[in-house]
Amino acid sequence: MSEYLGDAPREIYETFALAYLANRAIHQREKRTVQILEDRPRSYRDELAAFFEDVSGERVTSNETYITISSAATQSLNLQPRYFVPEADS
Repeated sequence: MSEYLGDAPREIYETFALAYLANRAIHQREKRTVQILEDRPRSYRDELAAFFEDVSGERVTSNETYITISSAATQSLNLQPRYFVPEADS
């Protein structure tokens, strides 16, 4: 991604990350972790995971099918969950 975005300001990297996630992220109802399903070479998923990790400053992993963006990374990016699950009253 850094080749694509070049020397753009940090805000552009963050905006690109959020736009990508808005279009590709699979949100979970019960947790803040999100995943991206990419039918691309492993090297692409690894590079994309590294991009999100760099932008968020938090852990992002990839495997043979998904890129998993940790709860800490989604919070760092201020990514809002698609599903609102109200917290139980104590």
